[in-house]
Parts: sequence; structure tokens; C-alpha cells
Amino acid sequence: MALLMPMWRRILHSQGEGTMTIPSQIAEAQQTEHPYIVRIPGICGGRPTIKGTRIAVHLVAALYKAGDSVEEILQGYPHL
Repeated sequence: MALLMPMWRRILHSQGEGTMTIPSQIAEAQQTEHPYIVRIPGICGGRPTIKGTRIAVHLVAALYKAGDSVEEILQGYPHL
């Protein structure tokens, strides 16, 4: 189930001695009403995703609606 890997390693990347930069896609993130959900143009078609990942909110909602428990979802996506 863990087909989508977290992109926390790719969100910030270093340049030189500890200087951190933010890729332009992340800088353009649109914050939603929820602090852990963002919309980033070019990531998942601009659909809402879990902040710091490429996991679409609709995927988590579909898993829950299909009968997966919270524990099962977290087992498949432990970085959540």
C-alpha cells in the first residue's frame, strides 16, 4: 500500500554548508483551512495533499470510506 513515498527528503535540499532552499513548487503552496493540508500546483494536479507528502487527501478519505481503520491507514503510510 505504501506506493507513494513521502517527499520530506525532497522538500528541502541543502546547497553548500547547511544553507537550505525551498523548491519553487513548495513556495507556491496554497494553504487550506487545515494546517496539514496544502494545494501545490504541479503536485497531484493541484489537488489537496497532506503537507510534506504527495499523498492526496482524497486517497486517505477513500481508504477510510472503503472500511480501512485509522490504524490500517497509518500502517500503510507510517509517515503520517
